[in-house]
Amino acid sequence: MTNSTRATHSKVRSIIRWIMVILGFITSPLLCMGGLLLADAVLPMPFGLFKTEISVENKSGETLYLTPITTTRGEPEVILQMLALRLRDVPLQPNGMLVFTYDAADSPLTGMAVCRAGGECRLLEGYPNPQTIASFESLPALEADWKTAIETYPEYNFVALVLLLLCLLPVGLLWGSTYVDRPRSP
Repeated sequence: MTNSTRATHSKVRSIIRWIMVILGFITSPLLCMGGLLLADAVLPMPFGLFKTEISVENKSGETLYLTPITTTRGEPEVILQMLALRLRDVPLQPNGMLVFTYDAADSPLTGMAVCRAGGECRLLEGYPNPQTIASFESLPALEADWKTAIETYPEYNFVALVLLLLCLLPVGLLWGSTYVDRPRSP
């Protein structure tokens, strides 16, 4: 390889490196967003002013599937669990406990749909907190439109995975830029 070819390759690698550095800095707010999401999930209410939790304990002898519901806009809607991978039909093992977090101002909890593996569902009222399910049969019946709202809502939260990948983008760009323009050993 001639000196002019090496110089051209070195110049191209340098340009690619600087493009990666600039893109890393431009996308750095995504890293800040990831930090805020993580802080919101881990710390006790630093950013969510109206963030509320409800605990549900399963004292029955069977696995139940829970979905928090709100009727703020008139129709029943599943309450988004921002950092959870599963959005609806969250499994609750016998003698287990789940904690759901929701925004009490924008989507206050109306009730919790409690379903069996076969698809039969009942209603768990939203209050008091914590809730205990002694037996599935003791719960009142679930309205048909609530069941429809649950079935039409996506089961998994792929947005959380996409946000995680986007938060890592600036780190990957800046880290990768350190390897692009390194001189190669002969």
